[in-house]
Amino acid sequence: MLRMDSKNINFNGSSVIDDVAVANFGANHDGNNVYFNMSVSNIELYKEYKSSVEVDFSEFCNEVLAAAAK
Repeated sequence: MLRMDSKNINFNGSSVIDDVAVANFGANHDGNNVYFNMSVSNIELYKEYKSSVEVDFSEFCNEVLAAAAK
């Protein structure tokens, strides 16, 4: 008989400006908790488009939370 002891789901996304990835997003859902991270890969573009990147990260978080709730 199969017994599933744990389940992990990984999510990845990016904030892209003019085909350049400015920041990368990650999340992990371990069945109970959701962990988020963001790494900035282009500091100059991040400074210039900080509010857009933050909107993208917020949307990413919302998508992950919606998927984790299922």
